[in-house]
Amino acid sequence: MNDQHPNTLPEYAKNPFISCLPGIRSRHEIAHALVNRPHFEESERRYPSHIRKHCIVRLIKYYEPLARQIQLYERFDLILKLGYTGRDPSETNYIHQLQNSHERNKQGSLDAPPKHMFENYAQSFALLGTSGGSKTRTLERILRCYPQIVRHETPYHLTQIVWIRLDCPSKKGTSQLCQNFFYSVDRLLGTNYEAKYAGKGQNDYKMLINMAHVANLHAIGCLVIDEVQFLILNQDKAEETLAFLVTLVNTIGIPVILVGTNSAIPLIQKNFKEARRAIGLGNTVWDAYENNAVWQSLVEKLWKYQWLNTYTPLTKELSDTIYYYTQGVIDILIKLFILIQIRLISVHEQRKGEEIITPGLIQQVANENLKLVEPMLNALRNKDMKALARYDDLLPFQSHFDKIVKEALDSHSVTDWVPAKPVPLHDAQDDVNAQLTLSLKLMGIAEDVIKLIVEKVLSENPNGDMLTLMAAVISELKKTKTGKKQSASRLKLVAANEDINDLRLIVKREGSETPYQKLLAAGMIRFPVEERFA
Repeated sequence: MNDQHPNTLPEYAKNPFISCLPGIRSRHEIAHALVNRPHFEESERRYPSHIRKHCIVRLIKYYEPLARQIQLYERFDLILKLGYTGRDPSETNYIHQLQNSHERNKQGSLDAPPKHMFENYAQSFALLGTSGGSKTRTLERILRCYPQIVRHETPYHLTQIVWIRLDCPSKKGTSQLCQNFFYSVDRLLGTNYEAKYAGKGQNDYKMLINMAHVANLHAIGCLVIDEVQFLILNQDKAEETLAFLVTLVNTIGIPVILVGTNSAIPLIQKNFKEARRAIGLGNTVWDAYENNAVWQSLVEKLWKYQWLNTYTPLTKELSDTIYYYTQGVIDILIKLFILIQIRLISVHEQRKGEEIITPGLIQQVANENLKLVEPMLNALRNKDMKALARYDDLLPFQSHFDKIVKEALDSHSVTDWVPAKPVPLHDAQDDVNAQLTLSLKLMGIAEDVIKLIVEKVLSENPNGDMLTLMAAVISELKKTKTGKKQSASRLKLVAANEDINDLRLIVKREGSETPYQKLLAAGMIRFPVEERFA
C-alpha cells in the first residue's frame, strides 16, 4: 500500500473526490514527502566567507518532520478522506447536499430544515501550542502534498477545491472571513464570487449562507483557519465566527482545522466544543520540546549543516547550551544556528583562523539576538503557562532576524576591529596574545596597560575563543574606566575646579597624544570593539 496505488480501499476507490488524491502513505513515505533539507557539500566549507553566508541562509527552509508532524499528516489525511465519503458524487448524497444548500439560500437561513437527509462524517480539530513550534509550517508542508484544485468531467462537470487555508480576521469577524474566502476562491478558479457575494448590500449572515453554498458547490475538502488567537481581540465576533464554523462541520459536513497559539485554548474550549464532531479525533496541543531523545535527534540532524572552515562536533555541553537558549522551540533553534555561523564567519573573515562553535559563543549570540523572545523563553524555563499564553507573536523577532541576515549578506565584514594582518606566530597561545595585543594597540591603549589586561584575561580564560577573550578584555577596560581611581588628566581638571567633562579642556591638555587618544583616555568616547559586547 503506497502512494502509487491510491485506490486500495473500496470506499475511496469509487469516490471521484478521493481517488484523485494521494494514497494512504506509510510513515516512512510521509516523512519523505514532508522533509526539506538544504543542499550541502563538504567542499562548500572552503568557499570564501561572503559566499558561505549565502549557503548558511539555506537553513531558513530547513524542515525535519518528527513524530508529531507525521501524526498530524495522518490525521489530516484521515479527516479529508472521511469527510468526502459523505459527499460521494457517484452517488446521490452529493446532489442532495447541493439541494439542501439551495434550500438554505432560498429561505435565507443556515438553520433551514434540510430537504434531504445525508450521512455526515466530517471530523475537525484544533491544533494549538507555543508560538514558533512549527504548527503553521507543518500544515503548509502537508497541504503541499495534495492538489488544491481538481477538475472533473464525470460524473459531473465541476471543479473540486481540496483545501483552502485562511488567516483568521482580527477585527471584522465573520464578514472579513467571508471576504477572504471568496477572494481565495476567485484567485484559484478565476470566478467573481467576491463581487457577487461580498459586495454592497450583502450583510454578514447572507455572506455566511453564500460561503456555505460555494463550499458545497466546489466540494471543498477541508478549511484551515490559521492564527485563530486573533479572535480574542474581538470577543463578540469570536463567538459568531466560531458558531459559523461549527455549522460548517455539523450541518454542511466540511472538516475545519483551527490553528493557533496557547492563548486561544480557553476560547476554543468555550465555543468550539459545541461542534459534535469538532473534537472527534481529539484536539492537539503542541508544547515546546523537552530536552529528550526527540529533541536531541533534531539537533543532531541540524548540526551537520555547518559551513564553517572547521567542523565542530556536537558535544553534550554544546547541546545543553543550545537547549537552554531555545527551550525546545524549533523556529528559534534554526534561527540561532544560522546566526551563530554568520557571527563566526564575520569575525574571522579578515584573518585566518579556525571557526569553532563554543558554549561561550552560543551564549554571546543568544544574549545579543534573542532579547525580543526572552519573555517567552523565561516563561518556558519556568513552565509559566499563564505568561506563555500572553506571548503569541514571533514577528518582532522574525523582523530582527531578517535585518541581521540582510546586514551580513550586504557587507563583507561586520567586525572592522579584527586586525587584517595578524602577527604570524607558531604557538597558538602566543598567536592569541599577539592578536589581542595588536587589537588594543590599534585602539590607542598604553602598552603597559595592554600587557596587564592581556595576561590577566589569558590566565582566567586559557581555552577561550577570540570572542570570549575580547569580551573579557572589554570587561577589564570597563572596570578601569568606571572604577574610583580617576585618570591623572581628569584629576588635574578637578583640582583646578574645571569641568572634567569639558571636551575642549581635555583636548588641550599637555601631551603628545592625538585628540582622539586624549578623549579615549578620558573615557569620553567608547572603544570601537566595546559596542560589540555592550
